Amino acid sequence: MLVSLALSAQGIPLCKEAPFEAGESVQMGIMFKWGAVNTEVGQARLGLEEVPFGPDSSRVYHAACVVKSAPFFDLFFKMREHFQTWFTPGEIRPLEAVRDTYENGYTAANHFVYDWEAGIIRADVAYNGQAPERKELPVKGLSN
Repeated sequence: MLVSLALSAQGIPLCKEAPFEAGESVQMGIMFKWGAVNTEVGQARLGLEEVPFGPDSSRVYHAACVVKSAPFFDLFFKMREHFQTWFTPGEIRPLEAVRDTYENGYTAANHFVYDWEAGIIRADVAYNGQAPERKELPVKGLSN
């Protein structure tokens, strides 16, 4: 998986045709197993759509994953997660990503913008209600 992510980030097509297309979605149960206890504690839904992106409104993929604990289990460990990413259809190159997380009191709000020409990722990261911290991360060894 790491190799495929690295190749994808370099803009090297992973296959001639992507194994997915806009409009696909999947919903999964989140299971918890502890000894004899094996129960569904929540749901996750992943969807993919094609949307306009950027100043030129070029068509890109937008993947979104929403994770939510079931109401009964919220009493023990409330979880709400929303992950989003926008990426190019051909190269599967990331353009932007967002994470909005609540896990039983822990929060994270992260926003990443990939600047392939400059070779950096601009990141705004915030944890547990603190003000966002701006970071610039190098995209090492990757060309545009």
